[in-house]
Amino acid sequence: AQQEGKPFDVVFMDIKMPDMDGHATIQEMRKVEMTFGVDPADQFKLVMITALSDVGNVTQSFFKDWADAYVVKPITQEALIAELVKNKILPK
Repeated sequence: AQQEGKPFDVVFMDIKMPDMDGHATIQEMRKVEMTFGVDPADQFKLVMITALSDVGNVTQSFFKDWADAYVVKPITQEALIAELVKNKILPK
């Protein structure tokens, strides 16, 4: 998407995935943004979605992966929208 000039606005990423977990995947995606010289203010917004609510995963998501929001499953539409509005990913 970055190479085609159509960068992502928002990425929803689950932490638990086969082969490469969400943390590793996001690190690779952030490296691509750095390679393309994307200003941090223009980076895609990251919403981590997971059943893991432990402090280690939450901390890594926000401080290492630069997550903008962290949503714990089970997720309702109302809760997701509220979280996206709260974190200024969606307008009010």
